[in-house]
Amino acid sequence: MQPADVAQEVEQLTCNQQVVGSTPTIGSSEGVRDGVSGGDNIYMLRPLNEAVYARIADFACGTLKLKKLGLALVQTAFGPTAERAVRSEIEDKYPNCKVVAVQSNSAVATDTTQQVQAFKQAGVDGIISANFPAPMSVQVNQLRQNGMDIPYIGGSSLSIAKDSGAITTGTQNLYVADDCVPDLKLNAAAKRFTKAYQAKYNTLPNYQAAQVWDAFQMTADAIEKAGAHDNAKINKAMQSTDYKGICDYAADKNNAFARAVYVYDYKSDGSKKLLKTYQLPFIPSTELGTTVPPPTTAPAAG
Repeated sequence: MQPADVAQEVEQLTCNQQVVGSTPTIGSSEGVRDGVSGGDNIYMLRPLNEAVYARIADFACGTLKLKKLGLALVQTAFGPTAERAVRSEIEDKYPNCKVVAVQSNSAVATDTTQQVQAFKQAGVDGIISANFPAPMSVQVNQLRQNGMDIPYIGGSSLSIAKDSGAITTGTQNLYVADDCVPDLKLNAAAKRFTKAYQAKYNTLPNYQAAQVWDAFQMTADAIEKAGAHDNAKINKAMQSTDYKGICDYAADKNNAFARAVYVYDYKSDGSKKLLKTYQLPFIPSTELGTTVPPPTTAPAAG
């Protein structure tokens, strides 16, 4: 197929209502292949939150050597899922690293003073945040305004918070765990993409830009392998994906594609510095948040 033909096929696959039920779909949902929101044709570009926050916990306790963790959790299913992953990771592996304070906030919180004061009273030496970008920005600023310039570790939402300019108290002690970081330029494809994207848009690409590009390329590649507009053949090709693009992907038994998480912090000029790379293990669906009861935590106002 020529590029134009591939593009037309992708458009048809995403727009034709008659085949949508059996068409391979790439998304960030945690509906794994055999989950309640999953299916044989559902694929996840991004890693499971369970995998990411277990790696964040390892970094906090193993690399940063933190002893008294605070957990800042958004009041959605995301929060308890992250808490479960953190506690499971450190329970046996890091006996000297404890969760001493858990605070939650709404997804649209504009004031986290109560949570910040609770962290301060508990004497936490670092915070793992499973949150949305806006509350993260508020909390980082308020922590520092209250004399708590301590490690603050989060997922890709923290990079969005930083890039938005809403964190006005500096980038020191911010640590991000992200599954696709094109401007770290870890391979030739990432270097080319970052250069072209910056030239066109006058800003650096984030994981969203890179993964949309990679998703299109993987889908086009599957169509090429299938050789026809045949949903079953395309789906079979998708399930055998092993793709090295801006970031790397390989489908596992959950139809999850992401293979690694990269932990970085920020240099004084705002650019990123890679600190650690974690390969992501396969997590059976029976161990995921959709099937395991959430931990018991007392919610905080906010």
